[in-house]
Amino acid sequence: MGPCRKRKHPDVTPSVRDVIVPFRERIPAETSRFSIQIPHLYAPKRLFHFNRLFLAPNLFNIEAQELKVEAKVEDQMAVRSFVVNLTAQFPNPKALFIHPYNNKLQATDLFINGVNSYFDSQKPDFAMQCPFFFDWVDLNNGLHDYDTWAKLVGMVFYGELYDKAKHTGVLPQSVAGMEGVNDLKNPINTMNEVIAMDRLRYRLWVAPFTKITFSSDAPLLDLGFTPEQFGSRTVLKQIEIINPTFRYRVWNVGVNMPSKVFSKWDFKVTASPATTPINSNRYTVNMAPEKFNNSAELAKVMINVVKRLAADINVYLSLDYDPATSKFIFTFPTSDLVTLSLNLTDELCARLGYNGVFAITKGLTPQPEPTAAATTGSAPPGKPVTDVKKRWLPFATTRDWSFAVWNRPAPIQPAAFMITTWRRSFLISAGRCKWLPSTLRLCRLPPRCHSPRGPPPRCHSIST
Repeated sequence: MGPCRKRKHPDVTPSVRDVIVPFRERIPAETSRFSIQIPHLYAPKRLFHFNRLFLAPNLFNIEAQELKVEAKVEDQMAVRSFVVNLTAQFPNPKALFIHPYNNKLQATDLFINGVNSYFDSQKPDFAMQCPFFFDWVDLNNGLHDYDTWAKLVGMVFYGELYDKAKHTGVLPQSVAGMEGVNDLKNPINTMNEVIAMDRLRYRLWVAPFTKITFSSDAPLLDLGFTPEQFGSRTVLKQIEIINPTFRYRVWNVGVNMPSKVFSKWDFKVTASPATTPINSNRYTVNMAPEKFNNSAELAKVMINVVKRLAADINVYLSLDYDPATSKFIFTFPTSDLVTLSLNLTDELCARLGYNGVFAITKGLTPQPEPTAAATTGSAPPGKPVTDVKKRWLPFATTRDWSFAVWNRPAPIQPAAFMITTWRRSFLISAGRCKWLPSTLRLCRLPPRCHSPRGPPPRCHSIST
């Protein structure tokens, strides 16, 4: 609402009285200009000014829905964006794999099966997959998955027709379903040596942020890897292989044909975290306002994000949404060997029911969403008010007019104000416009202006 008040001006006659012009305007984001319609009757020989304005960016008026403004405003709003990631800390990294693998096997294929099974069985409860594993590749296969490839060249590998039940299932179950792995039986003893020399190579996969150590370089050389691939020994005369990324990935494929037996088969292999703490990739979650405010839709998005974060650093972490209690429930590992922290924003944490924090950790208790009985809003019987949360924030009250703001938790949405003047309400909304004047003075509404009579007069437009 804006006033046009009488000023002492040589061109203004004494008969001109002060008037107040009610208005309702939305100020778009990225602009500081707006227009107010002034009745033509009031336009000549008058000076217009604002007496008071309260601006509170980042507030959105629920009443806009009743005024049929909300949908238009939300259509123009930017997509909600949040950056999330997962952190894991290991209080005692050496406790994850207490005992090394002591190899006593002479055959390289038996070693691969043995070391794969050992570390899969020894992995901590919080780990989704074993810390590393070996498989093999056929250098002639550049297009097919190995199940399809074996159907074509099974006779070359095994000297007999390929039988999936007989020739697969050698990898640990935790990694057998990974994309790109080869779960076929090692053909080093059934493949023609001349063909194998050209085509058969061993391959080593390493889990995210994991360090593998060999007590000597001899076994790696016998497996077909070269010093250029694994580097020089450490001060402890060990060979360290590290995956410093947040992806389970191939460390290397052997350059040479692997030996059938080790030249030195008495050696040790260990696994441990490469560092602590470790961090997953940082993902930007983009959501439309209607999805963010709808718990079921928000749960779908966040469940997928949590799965990706957990896979990034090879830990168990899950999210479930219980519509009966309106709670987002995270399941963290029970092991004390790892401490997980799901890093979000305070707003997203609060939306998930974890108020006053920037990260969700084990031990935090989610709060249910407010129901219709707990708010002054309305909702269908038995249905929580999940789409809109509101609070009444009185700004000021006088005998003739009052301010009130309905607050909706949406920091990047436009501001909006409901100005209630006697029995008439007008909406003023503003975008993110920190450069706008901090106050616009509103004159007290005279009694004579409470109930304008007749049709709306012809209007002029003025800008400020």
